[in-house]
Amino acid sequence: MSRTAADPPRGGSPGPRSPAARDWADEQRRFLEAIAPESHFHRAFDGLGDTFFFAKNLAGETLFFSRGILPHIGLDRDEQMLGATDEELTPGPFAAHYRADDRTVIETKQPLIGHVDVWFDEVGLPDWYETNKYPIFDRAGRVIGVMGTLRRCHTGT
Repeated sequence: MSRTAADPPRGGSPGPRSPAARDWADEQRRFLEAIAPESHFHRAFDGLGDTFFFAKNLAGETLFFSRGILPHIGLDRDEQMLGATDEELTPGPFAAHYRADDRTVIETKQPLIGHVDVWFDEVGLPDWYETNKYPIFDRAGRVIGVMGTLRRCHTGT
């Protein structure tokens, strides 16, 4: 099938923007403010079997998470996870390590990308997971928490 000049381009750039382009930062702010709590972005991770999302406040209390995390830590209801800390969810040495990584992200205001950690599979056995952690900033530029993803490292067998 051949394209004509009237056909829109596939992939790549949609073409030049007009000089009167919208203020996208303002559009993003309005969009985020309008989102209902029950439809936050973390729900998008619920359908990704091997990738999990979490967000914690400065005290390390879990505020948002993808539901796939629950069986990995022996829980079955959202209410059990809300407000829980690493210390409450994982064995001591692991929790201390996870919190140390959180503190590094909070203090440096820099993400921790591609970090490999031991975490737990669906039956509670340790396994290798790639962890990405990012600082969460408030409107004044202060770090107010940490969000991130966990993804099981796949080995070729």
